[in-house]
Amino acid sequence: MRYRLEWLVVKTLSLKAAVLPRRLCLALGRLFGLLFYYLCPKLRRIALSNLDIAFPSTSGSADKPRIARRSFSHFGSVIMDILWGRRVKQKAIQRLVEYQGLENLERAYRKGRGVLLFTGHFGHWELMGVAQGYLGFPMRVVSRPLDNPYLERLLHTYRCKSGNRVIYKKDAVKGILGALRKEEGVAVLIDQNAIPQEGIFIRFFGRWASTTPILASLALRTKAPLIPAFALPIKDGRYRLIYEKEIEPGEFADRREAIVNLTQRCTDVIEGYIRRYPQYWLWIHQRWKSQPPQEG
Repeated sequence: MRYRLEWLVVKTLSLKAAVLPRRLCLALGRLFGLLFYYLCPKLRRIALSNLDIAFPSTSGSADKPRIARRSFSHFGSVIMDILWGRRVKQKAIQRLVEYQGLENLERAYRKGRGVLLFTGHFGHWELMGVAQGYLGFPMRVVSRPLDNPYLERLLHTYRCKSGNRVIYKKDAVKGILGALRKEEGVAVLIDQNAIPQEGIFIRFFGRWASTTPILASLALRTKAPLIPAFALPIKDGRYRLIYEKEIEPGEFADRREAIVNLTQRCTDVIEGYIRRYPQYWLWIHQRWKSQPPQEG
């Protein structure tokens, strides 16, 4: 019943978003995000606690609630943008983006080994996938399905509208290897907590964070180029899609050491963007939930 009620609310918003100007949709999304900040104390506490972990030297400062509010507001607008974007055509999506470092992406595809793109829950990662598909570089998106199957179908429609396809985590390795053999791109988000038996511990904002090793492991195994990618908000509700230069794996005799090193370097790139633009990261996720035994 709860899933159906959630779907009814989102479906109603989706129908409204289809007939409203995008600017108004984004404004409503920002308002909804702020309401969640004030009406969901649990999520608010998680966000503020994470900000204390990430920026301990300014613990308790007035900046942190402001960053948290802007983060809630931003992701409210992202959700409404997805609902608006489900029904619009290719040209409307393409008008929303500009590109930086596109030559890095093109160079990676020309190597003929497929491409491993990675990012975090930063900016508008969903729009990045759709826009790249319209560029002629459709990809596979690695994702955990939403708990609500009705909302999962709605999000799936948006993700796949430009030719992308979804690889669900339970079949991730097999799906990623198959896509790379076909010289396709695969997008992986690596900024969420991994349960200890599936993750490796690397440093994120100076604290241990359990992180999936799948990206680094498959990059080393397949030699597919690793490209950091980010959708950074710019003026007028548009986004700059940034493709950074390829990250080259280092030379290590021990495979585990190589995986840890490469995962750390990829995570460092994500951390750099978050430090510069903290208001665009999803602070409500319990990123540091899993800790090594000796650190509690």
